[in-house]
Amino acid sequence: MDLEKRWRSARSMSVTDASTRLVVSPGRRRQGIGKQLVSCLMEQGRKDIRRQEYSLSVCKDNHPAKACYIGMGFEETEYPLNDEMANTCLYMTRPVEKE
Repeated sequence: MDLEKRWRSARSMSVTDASTRLVVSPGRRRQGIGKQLVSCLMEQGRKDIRRQEYSLSVCKDNHPAKACYIGMGFEETEYPLNDEMANTCLYMTRPVEKE
C-alpha cells in the first residue's frame, strides 16, 4: 500500500481514549510523516473524544520525536500517578485550543 492510501486510511479511522503506538520507518524519517500522523490523530481526537488536552508518551532517548512534539506545541509534564512508563518515557501534553 502506498503512503497516500495509508494516509487516507488513517484519516478515516476513529480514535478512542486508548493507547496508539506510532512508528515511522527509519528510511522515511525527517520527512514530516510523524507530524502528519500526530496531526491526524489530534484532528480525529478533537472530533471523537472532545478532550481539553492531548497527551502522548515518548521514549526519553528519542530526541527527534521529542523535538517534533515540542514543535507541535507539546510540553513535558509529570506522569500521572503510578504510571510504570515514567522510568523510560516522557509524558507530554498540549491544550486542544492551541489549534
